[in-house]
Amino acid sequence: MIACVASLASGRGGVMAHAMRNSASGGVVLCSSDFAQANTPHFHKGVLVPYEMGPPSMLLSQSDEAELSQGKPLMQVIVNPETSTRRLMMVRNIPAPSSVVLDRILDIDAYPRMVNGVDRTERYLSVDHKDGIQEVRAIYDIHALHMKFRYFMTHRYDSAQRCMTFRLDYDRRSDIDDSVGYWFVMPRDKASCRVYYSCDTKMRGWVPGPVYTLLGKTALRQATTWVNTEACAQWAAMQAEQGRMARMRGAADELSAKMRSAVRGMLENTPEEAHRGGWFQRRRAQAVRLVRPLWPLHGDAFHCKQTHFMSHGRAGGTLFRESHH
Repeated sequence: MIACVASLASGRGGVMAHAMRNSASGGVVLCSSDFAQANTPHFHKGVLVPYEMGPPSMLLSQSDEAELSQGKPLMQVIVNPETSTRRLMMVRNIPAPSSVVLDRILDIDAYPRMVNGVDRTERYLSVDHKDGIQEVRAIYDIHALHMKFRYFMTHRYDSAQRCMTFRLDYDRRSDIDDSVGYWFVMPRDKASCRVYYSCDTKMRGWVPGPVYTLLGKTALRQATTWVNTEACAQWAAMQAEQGRMARMRGAADELSAKMRSAVRGMLENTPEEAHRGGWFQRRRAQAVRLVRPLWPLHGDAFHCKQTHFMSHGRAGGTLFRESHH
């Protein structure tokens, strides 16, 4: 989800719990992931330009659209006109509703299961701001090759724009120097959407070349790959459940119709019916109503409701709201 999850988490294996950085004297110092301190401010308040909330400012050609329509991820270079900085943006069409994709992106608690290389995540702050922005801060423990890192990240989500930006929590000291990033999900139709992802990460001091390699194009592709895999799996499970409920509804309707028919037949064949008049007609109507289904089965039960981002625990609670325009 964040830059280091997407970038560093692609490294497999490794058990050494040390990250390297340069000391003030120019030497190399080994420091464990415990170097990150929750009660110590970071070395600065941000050196990378943060991403802005909202849709991306980029144009796609016909050939780009053709590539995306085939399910292929697309990588583009975006340039900030104010700072002239160049960043990579990953674009991908996902055959799942935007609500399902956002549900996976915002499920921080499930990152250790969904994202390779993420060892632990733990939220320590959730705030629902008056302007509609929802903020969550979390600890990440990840590994890349033989190196391990701990950092503290601030995520800001706008449900109205289906957009989230993230950057380091500079009130706490992280093993990486800085990280900023961006997710944007654009609905295409009821069952598909387009995902935009970009990130920028700066390490502290000397880092082995292979780790920097993980911060490049491969990392961007892997970020949208795990989201695609998880969202499609969840959407398939939801469709299977919807089919099961539809079959149950059909069986209930069929049983109800048979029972109404049976009751009606019994009443019509009763010899005393002609002598009971209106009183008997009312009782028959009551009997027919009695055997109708007592529970409504509506399609709304299958609408995905995001329940992960803003909860204060792993069970229960509403995690984020999605606006519908």
